[in-house]
Amino acid sequence: MPGEETTGTEIAMLRGEVMTALARIEGDIRLVLQAQQEASRRTDDLQTDVRRLDDRVDDLDRTRVTRAELAERDKRAGQESTRRLTVIGLVITVVNIVIGSGIAVLAIVIG
Repeated sequence: MPGEETTGTEIAMLRGEVMTALARIEGDIRLVLQAQQEASRRTDDLQTDVRRLDDRVDDLDRTRVTRAELAERDKRAGQESTRRLTVIGLVITVVNIVIGSGIAVLAIVIG
């Protein structure tokens, strides 16, 4: 029967096409799964980065210096510098008085 041979050949060809299509689909599914796994890994890495950055922001919020605090520090530093310079000036003045008096006494004694 020639019709049965043709039908068998057509079925075999159809089976080959179906198997080829299924293999292509299976390959595409594997590629999609691989891309999904890579995206999942990248998402995990990004979540880790976000957590780390959030911790850094929290640390900065806890340890930051406000403008008012900075202004107060500058004011105190200026006051301390003024006090130091005043004390140094007084010490130099006293030393000058002592030296000047010593020279005057020496001039009187020698002269």
